[in-house]
Amino acid sequence: MEKLLTLQEVCEILGVDDPKGRYVRDLRKKGILIGAKFGRHLMFKESSLNDFIENQFEIQNKKMGGH
Repeated sequence: MEKLLTLQEVCEILGVDDPKGRYVRDLRKKGILIGAKFGRHLMFKESSLNDFIENQFEIQNKKMGGH
């Protein structure tokens, strides 16, 4: 089974200093990050976060004239 990350773990990995995780919750609402609630806990698949990070590198490096 794939590792699941809590909202706070995702915030820490992304370097977001927001105790309520608004940035990450907003990414979920927009369909950019896929998450699911288990009880009262919002969880994210590690692969979903990795895909988001890789996509951000591609997008931001294209803007800078990268390959």
